[in-house]
Amino acid sequence: MHQTLPAFLYPRLRSEPSILISLKEKPHNVNVRTLVMIAVYLVTLFITRLITSATEPGGSISFQNFAEDNTSGITYQRTPSASFSVFDAFRRDALVNPVALEDFIETPYNPHGQPGVAILDYDNDRDLDIYATNGPGTPIACMPINL
Repeated sequence: MHQTLPAFLYPRLRSEPSILISLKEKPHNVNVRTLVMIAVYLVTLFITRLITSATEPGGSISFQNFAEDNTSGITYQRTPSASFSVFDAFRRDALVNPVALEDFIETPYNPHGQPGVAILDYDNDRDLDIYATNGPGTPIACMPINL
């Protein structure tokens, strides 16, 4: 049996999809299926608006892989790091010498480093900058680059 939205909710959803729905009118008629259907409807509405805004002029998003082209001038490569070498040294010392709680808390969660790129306004000039991370112990190759 297919269950639809209760009559007291349907006109609101159909005529005003961007309003918040108050369930105080008839709470005894609302069940879990109804709440799930409302949640699915609102998520679908949000995703539709998100996709629509990305296709409007000035709102498009596209990605290109410039690194595949050897003539692009992009030569950045992340410095490899020894996997868990910092943590291994910490564990070796901890077996010989007892470890204080403060020292254990300061142990890096990912001692081998995490590669990645961040896009943010680093210098507050209202232009997005690209910040590429490097391996542990390796200096930053260059300051963030404006897009």
